[in-house]
Formats: sequence, C-alpha cells, structure tokens
Amino acid sequence: MAKAPAGGFGRGPDGGPGDRSGGKSGDLPDDLSDGLLILAASPNASGTTMRLARLAAAGAAEAGRSCGLVSLHGLHLSGCTNCGACARAPHACPKAARDGSADIYARIRAAGHVLWISPVYFYGLPAQAKALVDASQHLYMAALHGALAPARGRMTALFAAGRPKGARLFDGSRQTVRYFAEALRCPLAAACGLRGLDAPGDIAPQTARAVTALGRALAAGEEFCAGAFADAGLEELLPPA
Repeated sequence: MAKAPAGGFGRGPDGGPGDRSGGKSGDLPDDLSDGLLILAASPNASGTTMRLARLAAAGAAEAGRSCGLVSLHGLHLSGCTNCGACARAPHACPKAARDGSADIYARIRAAGHVLWISPVYFYGLPAQAKALVDASQHLYMAALHGALAPARGRMTALFAAGRPKGARLFDGSRQTVRYFAEALRCPLAAACGLRGLDAPGDIAPQTARAVTALGRALAAGEEFCAGAFADAGLEELLPPA
C-alpha cells in the first residue's frame, strides 16, 4: 500500500516537538486514538500551513499528548474519475491504495481528533487537498449504504488566507471540508480562519500563541474558544451555513 508522506511529532532532542514532514510514514505514531492528527493540506512543505502545523503540534506537546502530522506535500492524488466502482459493494475505490489516499482516510478515522490546516487558493482548497476530498466518494457511498462505522473522533479546520479582506473568503473551504468530514463520518466540530498570512513571517506572535493554544486544547480533548483570541485575528466560522 502506498503511504502518505508524514512526520511524527514527539519530543525532540531539545524537549520540544520534533518533526520531519514530507518523510516516510514510518515516523508517524501508530496509535493516535487518544491523540491529535494534524493534516497539513498544502503543496508547500515550508510555507504558512506547515508553520501553523508546527505551532499546533507544540501545543499538543505541552499537553503531553501524542501528535502526528500528515502532509499532502509530495503526494500525487488523482481525485475521483467517476468510474462508478464505489457505487457497488464493497464500495471501494480502485486507486485509493495506490496514491496514498486510503492511508490518509484511515488515519483520519482512527484519530482522537483531527486538525485540518490548509491555505485558501482562489476562495477554495489547493488542488491536492481537493483531490483528496473528491476521492472520498467511496466512503460517502459506504456510509450511504450503512457500511461505514462512525470515526473515532471529530475534526477541526483552520484556514489561512493571504488576502486580508473578503466577506466570503472562507466559505468555499469551510463547506468543502465540512462535507468531506461527513463523508468520513468524522464530524466537523469547529472551523476557524486567519487572514493576511501570505508567508510564514506574517504570523504575528499573538496568532502563534492562539494556534499553539488550539493544538493544546484539541490534543487534551478540551473545548477551544476562538473568541478568547480576538486579538490574534482568529475568526470562528461555524456553525456552517
């Protein structure tokens, strides 16, 4: 089976969270049933999304919980081709095991909580992330026919946009991830947006603290109050329309 590029976040040599994104999936913790899985849904391995992922992972480390990272960087996801195979039992996708998407879906469904982080491209998701979403059609079909059990945990989404303005800047990403989560039977519990982050250097100290607090709360199984970080520019996007 093809494996997703992944990095495991544990304790680094300096006592902080260690990471190796874009590496082999062998360094991802095997069991995150009571931990946090961070999905960096960006094609850029060293951009804003990865910086936010590392901040959230640092928070999980502070909480003393297991945390792992899966990055879409380097994956060649082909998306759904509407071949119709998943409409028939056992509702399987013939390509999912080849491109690494099956491994990602399994990790999402097995995690205690999932933090999806992605940039906003043209008011939506990057191509790799959208391909991952589209190819989950077989899981939607399995759920539709009562052949897919509920996932272990829930999902939270964090979207980072380079644009500072736009009344509906996050709507496309939020709705797409919402229905992706439903297809995996891993409900979207919350979604937040950050504006004006065109590069990692645009992440202000108060924003970094907010994202670290988000990772810490999710890893510990606690509620996260975005309103407490209004100075960080963290927008609460749920409930969805």
